[in-house]
Amino acid sequence: MDYLCRGVIRMEINLNSVSPLALVIGVTEVIKRTGKLSHELLPLVNLALGVFFVFLIQGFIFNVDVALQGLVTGLVAGGLYDVGKSSYNMTK
Repeated sequence: MDYLCRGVIRMEINLNSVSPLALVIGVTEVIKRTGKLSHELLPLVNLALGVFFVFLIQGFIFNVDVALQGLVTGLVAGGLYDVGKSSYNMTK
């Protein structure tokens, strides 16, 4: 939420507005570019990061809903990467 205070606009950061999907895709891309991890393990990394970021954004509350949201986030992140990769390869 933005508010005006003595002529300066300040922005409060709300973690609920941060997309865990974007975080998972970004961190996975960084891991991929370092080359330190086998590409076969990236789907597991996506799942783990999905659960971690949803857990973090939900305020360190872990329950079945958080676990399922995290798993879905990790699966979608991997799927979006595969779709983008295959679309890019088709244009070559």
